[in-house]
Amino acid sequence: MSPDQLAFYSGWASILGLAVSLASLAYVRSIKANIIKFQRKQRVRGLLDELEDICSSKAPWQPEDQAKLHALQRNLPSPWMTFGAKKRLLIDIFRMTADAGKPALLEAFKDLRAYLEE
Repeated sequence: MSPDQLAFYSGWASILGLAVSLASLAYVRSIKANIIKFQRKQRVRGLLDELEDICSSKAPWQPEDQAKLHALQRNLPSPWMTFGAKKRLLIDIFRMTADAGKPALLEAFKDLRAYLEE
């Protein structure tokens, strides 16, 4: 093999190696994003379970309950557009957490759980 051919093939090999490394980087980033998305869904589902139990009880709101309500607010995406039923539901949940009506919140949590199952 001549030095010119060797230089030619080594150039293409380095370009191919770069392409493979970029593809693997994109694949690893997508896996990491899916793991974070799954963890966030698990956290929201856990908070919904706890808050549904709190809303179904007759006890008044405790500071720990308010903290869980605010944690749910932080873990839900912010509805910056009002298009779609899910976005309107998120806006209603953010609005309802201020006055904290337990029966209305319980129904909103049930609706949110139905949207999370999709």
